Amino acid sequence: MLDWVEMRILITGATGFLGSKLVPVLRARGHEVIALGRSRNIGDEYSTTDSSEHKIINADLSTAFSLDGIKKIDAVFTLAQEREFRQFPNRANEIFGVNVAANIRIWEWAARSGVKQIIHASSGGVYGSNRSQKFSENIIPSAEGRNSYYLGSK
Repeated sequence: MLDWVEMRILITGATGFLGSKLVPVLRARGHEVIALGRSRNIGDEYSTTDSSEHKIINADLSTAFSLDGIKKIDAVFTLAQEREFRQFPNRANEIFGVNVAANIRIWEWAARSGVKQIIHASSGGVYGSNRSQKFSENIIPSAEGRNSYYLGSK
């Protein structure tokens, strides 16, 4: 895991599969965690009181948003995925907005802001959409089928 000295870390997807495991580890190591997202449950997991606490920044990543008010971030984890990613083509704009456009905005902001580390990861689609076949993380996801648009966007 990370051996960084106390850092301010911005995380998208903080309540998701990867983020929900990562945030407690980072907090236990003394890092300040800032969660960026729209989850209704995110407030139950983070304090929003002041700069010494772990903060929430509410933003819908499928639409335009600004990070210009956020200062002194040392690392960014982009882990978010559109919740309804299996609803292609009906939610194609939202899927693209979260999986591609939001990451580009965040990475461009990070470059302008002097962020030292960017980590991008995704677990979505690893298990596929075929409920009759057992999937594992050792199986390479298919580029065809129900998840292909999502996987292509990640």
